[in-house]
Amino acid sequence: MTSTQSNRPSRRSLFIIYVALIILLVITAVGAYLPVGLWGHDALAFGVAVAKALLIVFFFQELYYDKGLVRLFAFAGLTWLFILFLLTFSDYMTRS
Repeated sequence: MTSTQSNRPSRRSLFIIYVALIILLVITAVGAYLPVGLWGHDALAFGVAVAKALLIVFFFQELYYDKGLVRLFAFAGLTWLFILFLLTFSDYMTRS
């Protein structure tokens, strides 16, 4: 028995995460019809998208169970993505 087998998610926890993703999908679909204004729809969609992305990255891609260097590179990739979005947004806002 290797030590990596005990660090992986069980079928039950994966099923719970799957159900959470389905619930978030339903929230996204229902949220499109809610009368929350223009920015309310964007905020709701962005929040649900972030929650779905975190669930997928941490549990289905097993980042939650990895340590050290893997987490460091995942954080570095997300930081670089944030920098790219920030630079793109600043370029978009400065155009006339």
